[in-house]
Amino acid sequence: MTVAGCTRTSLSRLDLGVLAVGLPADRSIPIVNGGKNVAVYHVDSVPDGVGISPMRGRVSPEGRAEIDVHVLLDRPLVIGREVE
Repeated sequence: MTVAGCTRTSLSRLDLGVLAVGLPADRSIPIVNGGKNVAVYHVDSVPDGVGISPMRGRVSPEGRAEIDVHVLLDRPLVIGREVE
């Protein structure tokens, strides 16, 4: 994920732990803009079996947004992705 502006996430890595194949897992990632300007973010890519919504957005000054992560694996897979 790429973030431009004065934005921070509350975490740099979302650890979903061990997931069962065929069972969905959902998480939310808060994005907080502590700056005085509008911040934008976009998700460059996601691995198969992972959905992110919204893929891009704007966060108003002193505002907050949520990114929803949905994982549904059809086979055993190791997923590792850092938030930049």
